[in-house]
Amino acid sequence: LVVPDSGIFTVLFDIPDDAVPGRVYVSVRDEEGNPLGSRRPFIVHEVEIELHPRDGAVGTRVTVNGQGFYVGEVVTFYYDGTTADIGTVVAGPAGEFTYTFAIPDSVAGNHEITAEDLLGNSDEANFKVLSSITLNPSSGALGDRVTVSGTGFGGKSDVTIYFDKAEVATDTTDKYGGFEVTFSVPVMPSGTYDVEAEDSDDNTDKAEFIIGAGVNLSQYAGNVGTTLAVSGIGFIVDGIVTIKYDDIQVAIATTGGNGIFSVTFDVPVSIGGNHTITVSDGVNIV
Repeated sequence: LVVPDSGIFTVLFDIPDDAVPGRVYVSVRDEEGNPLGSRRPFIVHEVEIELHPRDGAVGTRVTVNGQGFYVGEVVTFYYDGTTADIGTVVAGPAGEFTYTFAIPDSVAGNHEITAEDLLGNSDEANFKVLSSITLNPSSGALGDRVTVSGTGFGGKSDVTIYFDKAEVATDTTDKYGGFEVTFSVPVMPSGTYDVEAEDSDDNTDKAEFIIGAGVNLSQYAGNVGTTLAVSGIGFIVDGIVTIKYDDIQVAIATTGGNGIFSVTFDVPVSIGGNHTITVSDGVNIV
């Protein structure tokens, strides 16, 4: 360029493709190679990506921050060498980008995430998939059916489901380490229990299930003097329960070693309409 008489000029140039990452200096020289003014430092970023977070379950939203890529070029993301459901982004004016995606179905362990632009600039980082289970529902009573859904276990691996350390179901994961299996809530007192899934590769995860006390009546309508049977589950083991009709105590029962009881009473004299039957063991009130 020709420097105007004012000595002020502006020029744009591209960072050379073979520039070595790190601190470089930009200087201006005349046609004879003499420096014009002082040189100024410039940082050439190394091609690099970072993941946030770096581990989690299938479906975790992961943000990839990148730098040092070619300005304005498309950057493609690969998960274990495939672009399936990952996506692309365009590098910004400084070769930077931020991109977020969800971890696809995959087995437990490390998986390589690669970002590469059209000129071959690339970097890799590992994401660790953790085993995870969910329960549906996460609370209930004796005999209720519970579905356990798991992701991020070993591929084609045998998995065992434990309820409070007792085996309640088995299944085999698919090639991506996922499974779904159903079990019935065993006879247990009310409380919070661990449901654990463990596969043959020693991948595990736990979730909590809450058993609540429950009561059934032999009938829900009748006359004064009707003999009514009350049964309950999930109460304190070897405890005493009191049964009230409105505010009148009408029966006492003892629970067995499984927190279950059954007792009968005759409906007392009362006006027509709805009446409340309450069962309590001092901890659980139903």
